Amino acid sequence: MQRAWTYRSLLLALGVTVPFLAAAEPAEEPPAATIAANRHLLDHWRGDPDHYARLQRDMVVFRGLNPAKQEQLRRFDRDLQEKDSATQNRLWRVMHRYADWLERLPENQRNDIDAAATPAERLTIIRDLRDREWLSRLPKAVREQVEKRLKQVKPGERADVIADFRKIERHRRLDWPLPPRMMDESRGKAKKSE
Repeated sequence: MQRAWTYRSLLLALGVTVPFLAAAEPAEEPPAATIAANRHLLDHWRGDPDHYARLQRDMVVFRGLNPAKQEQLRRFDRDLQEKDSATQNRLWRVMHRYADWLERLPENQRNDIDAAATPAERLTIIRDLRDREWLSRLPKAVREQVEKRLKQVKPGERADVIADFRKIERHRRLDWPLPPRMMDESRGKAKKSE
């Protein structure tokens, strides 16, 4: 569970601690306005003991990383801050969903992800885990149909087959009829608009 907490901490550190670290340990001196804004935020957060304690824990985790990883996180934070707010929000939601998902994984699966030699290999492992989760949630008849089809294709075609079945499943869900109560409401709205 310590590793899961570390993943969450690192994500939180990206948004909170890294800007302070970037200002506190810069390659070059940041503008005075940035330093003043960071000090103001830090003073504000000291008023929330839980938040401030989390910042301190995140700082310990961050400082425990090797210098190359610290710089990678700083660079990531700078790149994220340069995005427009809609993109930033979308990326934060993705990061939080990923951290939540990663925390729920069994330790052996998290270790497999951590042990990946390259980002491409890590992504392949994550996609495989997500595909298996998706497959396990399907109704039995559909799952058996997908599994049968997967046995018939070459390993390199597996992703395409799953993508096709996901698309079919998505359309099937969208085509489900509305519950009777909602159908009555939608008919009422249609009559009013005539």
